[in-house]
Amino acid sequence: MKKAYYFVYMTTNKINGLKYIGQHCTYNLEDEYLGSSDELNEDLKIYGKENFQRVILEDCKDIFDLAKKESYWQDYFNAEKDDTFYNTNHWNSPNFLFKHGHTQKAKNKMKGPKTEEHKRNMRLNRADISGEKNPMYGKKHSSDSIQKMKEGIKKKRPQKGKDNPMYGKPAWNRGKTWKYKKNR
Repeated sequence: MKKAYYFVYMTTNKINGLKYIGQHCTYNLEDEYLGSSDELNEDLKIYGKENFQRVILEDCKDIFDLAKKESYWQDYFNAEKDDTFYNTNHWNSPNFLFKHGHTQKAKNKMKGPKTEEHKRNMRLNRADISGEKNPMYGKKHSSDSIQKMKEGIKKKRPQKGKDNPMYGKPAWNRGKTWKYKKNR
């Protein structure tokens, strides 16, 4: 199995001195990944990859450590507010998406439509956990586990009779009449 590398990096534009701090997870440390900022990627097209340098600021132990370390380094360099950085927002700060939501560009990208090439790539990159690769391959659930799964399924089923929270209460639509409008 390949070893995954997790790290926080700084990419520097050798022409204009602008920098970008980001996080990356890869199996290949020489993959030449430089960042995901729109402005950075525009400059990559203009100046070429050879005019950028990536320096690893800190290795991380796992994917969960990445956001915390990236946030630390962005704060350390004040990257969000400093005009010499491509970083425009501190997206991984606590509750950033909750407060601000996704950008319209990100929303459009997520909802598709997906090209056939994109669908093919998603199929190819999906983890294959069938057969011997499945963690439960050759194992059996204990009787306790089976019992807990059965109880969980029962809780999800609609409750009947006195177990139903609406038992003995009037229906929400009792006595209401409806007029349907036809769109013509």
